[in-house]
Amino acid sequence: MTRYTNLDTVKELGEKPATLRKKTVTVLGIGALGSAVAENLTRMGINLRIIDKDRVDEKDLDKLSLFAEEHTSKFKAKEAKKLLRSEEHTSELQSH
Repeated sequence: MTRYTNLDTVKELGEKPATLRKKTVTVLGIGALGSAVAENLTRMGINLRIIDKDRVDEKDLDKLSLFAEEHTSKFKAKEAKKLLRSEEHTSELQSH
């Protein structure tokens, strides 16, 4: 996987990225911070478990970088899984 070779030089990660890609990270809440974290972890090829019981609310769209108006009233976790899967196919994504 040459796409992720730059991560191998980042010592601040603590573990080698190849090791991290074998694990699953749970993101609790896919709001403003959670959506940014999930998007970045997915781009790194890290497997995610996304947990959020809320729906996308139109008044929150300015804070939700992952979602757009067409996602309003849909469950955040399920929509995030679809959106992130369309960006990166090497990560395993689960939504709850």
